[in-house]
Amino acid sequence: MAKTPRRQWECTVCGERIVFSRLVSCKGGCGALYFCSEEHAELCARKLGHDEEECSRMRRQREEAERLGAGDPEGEWPWAEACAETRGLGVLEAMGSSETGALGCEATCRDCGDGFLIASTVRFPLSPSGRENAQGAPTPGWRSYYREAGLPPSSPAALFLHAPLTLAHALRELGWLPPESGPIRVHLAGAAHDECSLLACLAELAYCSPLEGRRLEVACVGPSVPALLDGLSFAVGRRRDELGVSYAAIECQGEIDGSSVTCLRADAYNADAARRLGGHPHAIFAQNAGIAAYSAWAESAGFIRELCEEGAAFVATDYCEEAALRGAAALSSRDGEGGRGVAGPKPSPFRRPIRMASEDNDLPSWSNGFWFGLGPGRRR
Repeated sequence: MAKTPRRQWECTVCGERIVFSRLVSCKGGCGALYFCSEEHAELCARKLGHDEEECSRMRRQREEAERLGAGDPEGEWPWAEACAETRGLGVLEAMGSSETGALGCEATCRDCGDGFLIASTVRFPLSPSGRENAQGAPTPGWRSYYREAGLPPSSPAALFLHAPLTLAHALRELGWLPPESGPIRVHLAGAAHDECSLLACLAELAYCSPLEGRRLEVACVGPSVPALLDGLSFAVGRRRDELGVSYAAIECQGEIDGSSVTCLRADAYNADAARRLGGHPHAIFAQNAGIAAYSAWAESAGFIRELCEEGAAFVATDYCEEAALRGAAALSSRDGEGGRGVAGPKPSPFRRPIRMASEDNDLPSWSNGFWFGLGPGRRR
């Protein structure tokens, strides 16, 4: 895969920003890491663990990138280039300011203060031949999902739904089963700022196996949850009619009859955070988590393992296969001797379908690109 020139790159060793003309690539031939000098390339190989095995692994990951994209409409969707550098609700502005503005997505937004917006409603029109009342478990992959949902190929729905569909897919792969009765509690650990702007789209979870038809109590928890949302609860739902499929999030006080999303700003995902949310979850999801990269996950990982032994399932994602592989290894090593094995990493067929560009490497990366996790130790 050819490197795409960027204005600036970042040295893997020292973090110095360098222009493309001064870029030094890995001498092992993987083409995945970049350096500011020959000395730093040699230092990474000798002392920082980028040995022959790692180099070969990264080379394989880059070579397989074309195969991973073979089943996606990436490159066919007219919004792909306009939205490449945007997140959350930023895609609406990007599409509106591009030549592909009228792409079949309408949204109303609420300003929660300080300029932070959340989507109150999001609607995706159906194609003229769209199937009515299509729901249930999608066949893995965006092509099949769009066909089964009756969405036109130009719809940007994948930019809004990659998180709930990735979680539902991974739970099926883990063999997770919901409780026989009562609401299903799902905690989104380490929820990021941009993720909180799309609370309405989490309603899609209630229409995907193995969660379909159940009332969900979803919680977004972590230090990046906007302070303006801390403690707020929203009723979320999905509606499908001849005009399209719509998602809504309405702030509510008191008890909510249907599915809901609650936001909690907390320093870490731990037993205290779960208690404040009303009890232990049935499933935990950590998007683009960086479990191996951030030491803050150490405390959370121990608590998550305890929850899984009690019957919960844990799903984490990361941008590239290498990060997911290291995250799975870290989760396994923290599981202790005799601990259950971690599933994955595996590519998510519902990853955000736009390749991401990283400044310090050229590994194939997508938001929610690869998942790994722990299945339930016993049924609750």
